[in-house]
Amino acid sequence: MTQEDLDRKIRDHLTTTTALEDLKRADLVIEAVLEDMKIKQPIWKNLEEICRPEVIFASNTSALPITEMASV
Repeated sequence: MTQEDLDRKIRDHLTTTTALEDLKRADLVIEAVLEDMKIKQPIWKNLEEICRPEVIFASNTSALPITEMASV
């Protein structure tokens, strides 16, 4: 794959946003906010209401239990 091919794939298939409403049609959501459960849990709760049931949710957390995040 050339750099041009990679750039095109990123441009055509990857979206970043800070507005949760933009994720209504996403196939994969990777949460990457501060390592603070009080911040993460409300985001997860909102994502569940916004996104389709078949969406794959992921987190970049390294210190917090993922099951605790998902408990909301």
